[in-house]
Amino acid sequence: MKYQWLLLGSCVLCLGMASGCSQDQEGNIPPTLTRVEVHKDQQSELYTSHDLTQARLEQIAVDYRENGDGGPLNVMVQYDPSSPQNTAMNATNHATLIAKGLRKAGVAEVQT
Repeated sequence: MKYQWLLLGSCVLCLGMASGCSQDQEGNIPPTLTRVEVHKDQQSELYTSHDLTQARLEQIAVDYRENGDGGPLNVMVQYDPSSPQNTAMNATNHATLIAKGLRKAGVAEVQT
């Protein structure tokens, strides 16, 4: 058993020495490019749907045009199934009005 561990250790050591990888090799990145960064951000904000005025929707649209990725702007309105006022129908109506306001403000694709 002692010799098996010694043999295994020697094999690992030999494989490590035989490896051709080095940290000192020159790369293929052009000298003018010092670093590469890739960013994909997702932003979400919470609002009370009753408080969203057309002016606020226009501010959201400007921010979306400046910082969005060109994909659809998603609008979600929550409801409470046990509430007599905060119903699914009211949430759907609010989402439709918000989407209309965002389209009026210049956002082409809005998903509710």
